[in-house]
Amino acid sequence: MFRHITITLAVAASLWAAVAGAADPALPFDQTFLADYSRLERRTEGQIADYAWAVPDIRSRLGKYPKGFFVDTPEILISPDSPYKGGKPEDLAKVGELMREALVNRLQKGGYALATAPGPGILVFRIALTDLRMKKNKRNVLAYTPAGAVLKAGADALRDMMQRTDIIDMTLQAELLDGGTDEVLVALVIPDPTPGKRIEFEQMQALVDEYGARARCRIDNARLPESQHVNCFSAAAREARPPAP
Repeated sequence: MFRHITITLAVAASLWAAVAGAADPALPFDQTFLADYSRLERRTEGQIADYAWAVPDIRSRLGKYPKGFFVDTPEILISPDSPYKGGKPEDLAKVGELMREALVNRLQKGGYALATAPGPGILVFRIALTDLRMKKNKRNVLAYTPAGAVLKAGADALRDMMQRTDIIDMTLQAELLDGGTDEVLVALVIPDPTPGKRIEFEQMQALVDEYGARARCRIDNARLPESQHVNCFSAAAREARPPAP
C-alpha cells in the first residue's frame, strides 16, 4: 500500500511549462512530466497510438543493470480541463497504486528482477498518470466513510472510489533512468485509447494492465535484436514471447 502520492495541479504545470519552454501543440497530452518531449516518435496501429524514444545504444545499455528495476511511486497529474479537479488523496493514491502494481506484475512475469530502492546498477521507472479528467457523481449518504470505519484496500477501495467519481480520460507517461546517474534511457507515453468516454471499473483494471504490458514489451524489444521484436500493440504477440533470460 502506498501512502504518499504527488498530485500536480494545473498551476504547477503552467509554471513548469514556462520554465521548460513552450509545449508542442501536436502532442495531445500533458508535457510537464518527462524530461524531454521533443524526441518522441508516434507509432500507430489502426486507431491505437503511443509515443516513445530511446537512447541509440539502448540494447547494449540494458545489459549493464544486473540489479533489475525499481518502480517509483506514481505521480498523478489532473488535467486543467477536468470537470472535477478535486479528489481525496487516498482516492488518487488508489489509482496510482493500481498502475504501479500492474507494471510490477508485468515485469515479474517477464522474469525481470525488482529492487526495493534506486541506486547504481538499477533501472528506475518513473511513472505518472497524466491528463486525468474526472467528473464527480452526485453524492449520497453511503458515499461518506464513517469515522473509525475500517478502510477497504485494493480493488474494493478503487471500486468504491469510482462509484463516487467518474474517470473520463488518463494517459500513462514513463521514463526509464540510470539509477546511478539519473540519465534518461527510455521515454514512453500511452494515451487513453477511448478518450472522452467514462471508464468503468473493469475497464480501468484492463487499461492499467495494458499500460503495464505495453511498457514491458517496449523494454523487451529494446534489449533484443530487431528480428526478435514483437508488435507491442498486440496482446497475443506479447504473451507469446518467452520471459527474459
